[in-house]
Amino acid sequence: MAVGPTITPRVAGAALCAVFAMLLSWLTASVAFGSTGSTSTLVHMSASDGVAREALRADPDFSFVPPTSHYDGTYFYAVARDPFARGLEHTLIDRGAYRYGHPFYGQLVGLLSWGHPSSVPAWLLTIGLLSMGAAAAAASLLASGWGWTPWGGLAVAFSPGLLYAVTADTAEPLVAALLGLGLLAWRSRRTAWAAVAFVLLALTKEPMSLVPVGIFVFEAVRVWRRDRTLVPAGWADPRWRRRAVGATAALAAGPAVLFGWLLYVDHVFGRWPLGDSDDLIGAPFGGIHRTANQAAGLVERDFAFAQIGAAALPIAVAVFAVFAAGIVCALRLRTLADAVFLFTAPLMFLLGPADLLYPKDILRITVIPVLLLPAVFRGSRLPVLKPVAAAAVSP
Repeated sequence: MAVGPTITPRVAGAALCAVFAMLLSWLTASVAFGSTGSTSTLVHMSASDGVAREALRADPDFSFVPPTSHYDGTYFYAVARDPFARGLEHTLIDRGAYRYGHPFYGQLVGLLSWGHPSSVPAWLLTIGLLSMGAAAAAASLLASGWGWTPWGGLAVAFSPGLLYAVTADTAEPLVAALLGLGLLAWRSRRTAWAAVAFVLLALTKEPMSLVPVGIFVFEAVRVWRRDRTLVPAGWADPRWRRRAVGATAALAAGPAVLFGWLLYVDHVFGRWPLGDSDDLIGAPFGGIHRTANQAAGLVERDFAFAQIGAAALPIAVAVFAVFAAGIVCALRLRTLADAVFLFTAPLMFLLGPADLLYPKDILRITVIPVLLLPAVFRGSRLPVLKPVAAAAVSP
């Protein structure tokens, strides 16, 4: 009698985490629709935005928000309508070079909605929901591989930053999904798939181009810890040499493709994308000082602003304190999570008030390092291999 494929607890846990993450994200987004019941509400586009006329032309029932509720989904909408900045929409947004420096979320939506611009808001939400499922499943499988419970994937479902991103049509859920899938592929030694994930990750969020750099450092340290003579000895073996070169090329692909894309954006807009980011980043720790000053000013205003001002500084201080502790723990480089954290968390110390002053922004901007923190603090529960055994299973 034929026996069907067996569903392991690992796979079942990952699937359930994915379903729960998508369900909770959908419930949150449906509440955010409000009385409009339209996915275009989540774009957070104001009628005064330059691209609003094109949105209204594509969908006469497009739901606009007040100017004070304008948010970054507007820019991903514009990129979806004009994926390679060859049309009109890229001229209708502010700081266009910076917005096109991280285009993949919008480009993916543009591909899926090709020829049907009215469907762009629905696809923005759909990609967000699917990304939440993929990120939760990947997190579950990574947790299982580190000897934890597969329910670790629920950290994605319960992330306020990711849930907010789904309601605001921003790219963080896609970043989490691509990062998780890339780490899974790399851990399974599927370097070609890992390279694809890391390229798309870099194009979705520029700082994520440092993830492959962190992984390269992690692998180099791991080889050094096993046997300092492993590389010279292995280089004499053509098969080992090919694998080493292939792995290095896979890790270099993301930063290289991003650099090429940024050159293209500079050519189109006449501005280097990373130099068009206004005052989003600054000197290390300087952002906390400026945030404190601006928060003090908010406290003196009306009730709503006073509540934001009172919360901003303690939230920022707590986040940076836990990141500092995480960096110290991650220096042990026990898992891939340590490597990724070491090359992403320090960037958070460059943030300014634009990202730190309002709770919704700091929750969203810091979401990837926050998700990595449990893995950084806990490490792997699997036994450490002896040098000889480790060398035997190395790529």
